[in-house]
Amino acid sequence: MPDRNIVSWSGMIDGYTRMNQHREAIGLFRRMVADDGVDPSEITLLGCVWFTEYTYAKCGCIVSALRFLEDISTATRDLVSWTSLISGFTMHGMGIEAVESFERMKQEGWKPNRVTFVSVLNTCSRGCMVEEGHKFFEKVVNEYRISPDIKHYGCLVDMLGRAWWLKEAEKISNEVVWRILLGACSFYGNVEMGDIEDNGHREELQR
Repeated sequence: MPDRNIVSWSGMIDGYTRMNQHREAIGLFRRMVADDGVDPSEITLLGCVWFTEYTYAKCGCIVSALRFLEDISTATRDLVSWTSLISGFTMHGMGIEAVESFERMKQEGWKPNRVTFVSVLNTCSRGCMVEEGHKFFEKVVNEYRISPDIKHYGCLVDMLGRAWWLKEAEKISNEVVWRILLGACSFYGNVEMGDIEDNGHREELQR
């Protein structure tokens, strides 16, 4: 094809992706960037980034996933691609690399969201990185003002359990269940039950 542009490249890459020929799609992406000097558009990245994790990272080809991410210019690299890379490192027990990717992402000016933090906390859980996990959880609440949900707490409990910090894990588990129950009381306007649960929880903490 003599006159190749972003539209034709994106169409070819999307075609290979739909046929599950992911290596060919990655090869075309590299040719588009390296040989023709065409910067990928958002549409191109939508067709490419998702299989960075599902094809390369999940298959164990972490080096290829990293190279693919490096192929994406700084202007078009986004939070999705960073989070996918962190998840890929996590799935293969490469906790240090996952944390380093998180720090690189911040250095490039990307603000992590709740999904990114789930990936990082999962990294700490799998690697029994208790101190780092606590620091990241504090960042979720104090630095980024994100309200932790059941997934964040689940990673924290799992991390403590893997490290045999069972008392701490039990305490957090009880705290999470209490918060869920209190939230339900508030939602349905059951103030009396909410007060009972709140008082009971305070007594439990004082024991």
